[in-house]
Amino acid sequence: MVYRTSLEDYRNDGWALHGLSLALKGQGHKDDAKDARAAADLAFRNADVKIRASRF
Repeated sequence: MVYRTSLEDYRNDGWALHGLSLALKGQGHKDDAKDARAAADLAFRNADVKIRASRF
């Protein structure tokens, strides 16, 4: 719920998208997790750090 709330305010929040993908994967929602992961990858496409958590 926290990640979805953040995404309401910041639609392309890579940190929230990454966290959401992990949460969905953990809940067994593979297709939704894959979509969130793709959106996170797009949000961080120009980043110079490797994302390891939903917060830096």
